[in-house]
Parts: sequence; C-alpha cells; structure tokens
Amino acid sequence: MAKSRIRASVPETPAAPQVGDMVTVGTDSVYEIAKVHHGGNEIDLEFPGTNLMRFRVPVDKLTHVERRPPTRTSNPLTDHEPVIDANEILERIGAVMRRI
Repeated sequence: MAKSRIRASVPETPAAPQVGDMVTVGTDSVYEIAKVHHGGNEIDLEFPGTNLMRFRVPVDKLTHVERRPPTRTSNPLTDHEPVIDANEILERIGAVMRRI
C-alpha cells in the first residue's frame, strides 16, 4: 500500500507574550502586559493610565488585541552592514582623478 504524502498540519504555537502587548482576559477591558514571569506561563497586567494591576494571570486565559513588533537587538552579528569593495572605490577615485 502506498504511503500518504499529505502531512498533518502542525498547529502554530502562539507567540510568547512580551511586555507592552495589549490583551483582554474574558472582559471588555484591555490590559497591557507589565511583566512576564519566569517560564512565560504567567504574566502581570496593568490597566493603562492607572496603577490597577492584575498579578500572575495564566497565559492560557489571554486574548491578544494588539502585539508589539519584536524588539531590535544591538548585536552587530545580526545586523549585516553592506560590504565595501575597496578596489572598486580606488578605481572610481582614479577615474575621477584622470578626468580632472
């Protein structure tokens, strides 16, 4: 019997919550994530513009309203700078010098 080549669809794992994401917890109120606890299973929420907080809310109960874009790192190995070809620059300088 021939094997089926159709793969079972792998469910996407939700992106890890990060500080600044806007979420709801079963109500109409929108909270901002203030802290992600170690392990990422629980978070602290704050009501924007106030000092009202909800502590250690399980991530399973969240509904994301708005996600912040991922933060950029300042690691020079992740941001590739354009490669400068020194020979090409010297050739251009020589061509300009000949025109003068």
